[in-house]
Amino acid sequence: MPEGQFRFTYFTQDYETTVAFYRDGMALPIAGSWDRGGEDKGTLFAAASGFIEVLMRPASDDAEPLFDPRPPQGAFMVIEVDDVEQAYRRAVGNGLPIEKVAWPTSQLVPN
Repeated sequence: MPEGQFRFTYFTQDYETTVAFYRDGMALPIAGSWDRGGEDKGTLFAAASGFIEVLMRPASDDAEPLFDPRPPQGAFMVIEVDDVEQAYRRAVGNGLPIEKVAWPTSQLVPN
């Protein structure tokens, strides 16, 4: 592994559903997880050359400065795959609700 690593980390109110989305829907491998009791729970997913870290959102705002209760703004995530059509079919086959395809996947070309 190269020195250092990239992680997209965020808190979720619906921890189990979010983990199921990445694990079952997106079929991302789990690189690690923990449940230390209470609200100290998280799962780390391998995604392309980085990681997505899903953390249980604390029930109270007292967890600051580690937790910012404001909703995220202007953030989005991109996961690069070798075969976008296959990834799309897998996501749909795994029951993910695809509301909108941002562009015709047939127009995507590999680099």
